[in-house]
Amino acid sequence: MFYIVEFIETQEVEVVPALWVKDDICQWPSHYRKDEIGKAIRSEEEPGDMWEPYHIRILYTAASYKAARLKLPQAETLTDLQTAEEEDEDENPKKKRKRLPNIRFESDSDEEDMVKQTRTLPPAPKIKGPNFNIQSAIKRRVQNPEPHKQMTSPEPRRSLTSPESRRLETSPEPSRSMTNVKSHFGIYVCLSLFLALLHRLLTNQEIMMDQLKVILRTMQKMGEPAHGQGPLERDMLPLKDPTSLLALEKRLREEADLKNKMITALSVIGGVDIKDSVWRVMKQCFTNTLAKQLNWRGINGKTPFHKLLMKDVITGTVRNNRLTATATDQEIEFYIKKWLHLACDRDGGRREREKRRSVQETCKSVLWQKINSDSTA
Repeated sequence: MFYIVEFIETQEVEVVPALWVKDDICQWPSHYRKDEIGKAIRSEEEPGDMWEPYHIRILYTAASYKAARLKLPQAETLTDLQTAEEEDEDENPKKKRKRLPNIRFESDSDEEDMVKQTRTLPPAPKIKGPNFNIQSAIKRRVQNPEPHKQMTSPEPRRSLTSPESRRLETSPEPSRSMTNVKSHFGIYVCLSLFLALLHRLLTNQEIMMDQLKVILRTMQKMGEPAHGQGPLERDMLPLKDPTSLLALEKRLREEADLKNKMITALSVIGGVDIKDSVWRVMKQCFTNTLAKQLNWRGINGKTPFHKLLMKDVITGTVRNNRLTATATDQEIEFYIKKWLHLACDRDGGRREREKRRSVQETCKSVLWQKINSDSTA
């Protein structure tokens, strides 16, 4: 058996099992979720220790849950449903109550649709099929962005901050038409976001293509010789001995465009920083054998590098690199000196030195042993 009861504190009505009511007190599972409350009412669940009591007034008694639900709309306006059935239909109601929002579950969807016929929602927006023009849709979305529409309920609802509001929150659930509207609206929003993202990707792709074209043109210009200049001779670099170095120095003094031609040709070597750029160009211009005969000041009978015109070629090449365009003379000279100083260690020079040192130490050890043996004899 089921009762239609009115909660005294809030003047709201709901269908509850008869076993929940005793001495005008209704036990209500406020801690349940919405679906759990509906299931508990239908199955006439026994009240638990955590259920909260509320003062109620019984308005109608029905033998089944279905019959009670059909009478529930009349309980919003009539004071007593039992006596109202015998009164005239045109009699003015004494007071008007609120009704707890419907607790929906799958088995009573048909009867709830009959009760909710008076409440209508606007029709769902129409979604275009997959054959519409994506480009035109993107342009319309970018030029005339539509603000998000907010769904409004026919009746205001309250959150669970008090016993009354807890009842309201545990029972409501959208009807089938509301679910359809939200579903279509969600599809529309997802489609709009997808089109906006697609437009952004296409725009970024066009920007990247333009940047790649600029980079390609820049690299082509760096690799091409300047106007009126031909490519360098294939066997000019690297310099292998002092004779070829002096011959190139003579050409640099006599040919005015040779310096710029060498700078342009060597600029394709590149480098990520000043050290890398200087060492790459020095390796391209000098063999390690020639580098052993050079130093910055010309000490110990070596050729002074700071007096050579090749120093200006190295400096110009390093500054022609966009990553090292701000390099100072002091920074470039420091790494030139370092590269020349380490020439003896390259190409196995360090291993040869260590091998000679090991042989010398071995000879000294044998000699000392021989001297000691002769002295003891």
